Amino acid sequence: MEVDSEDERDPDWLKEKTAKQIEEFTDVNEGEKEIMKLWNLHVMKHGFIADNQMNEACLLFAENNAAAIVEQNLQRNFLLHLISMHDFNLIGTRTIDKAMARLLQRQAAKR
Repeated sequence: MEVDSEDERDPDWLKEKTAKQIEEFTDVNEGEKEIMKLWNLHVMKHGFIADNQMNEACLLFAENNAAAIVEQNLQRNFLLHLISMHDFNLIGTRTIDKAMARLLQRQAAKR
């Protein structure tokens, strides 16, 4: 059975457009851009839309993207992303701790 492209959450054209728009930002550094791209693709893929889904979204993001975050040395950028979400009351401190612990586990395994 063929999949209807209208049902697709993250079509290729949308992924490309999102990445291109982020690259046009001039007031953020390259690490911030990479985290934004990874995060936006993650949110599109999994269909997270509600504030109450953000704790789960962050933990799943850390789990699924730990390798890329560690390899590209984006841990601090990710932490700042989490802190920003906390500042807007989207996630709790427990989520920040758990997400960063997942990255530290990945980092330790890499050594």
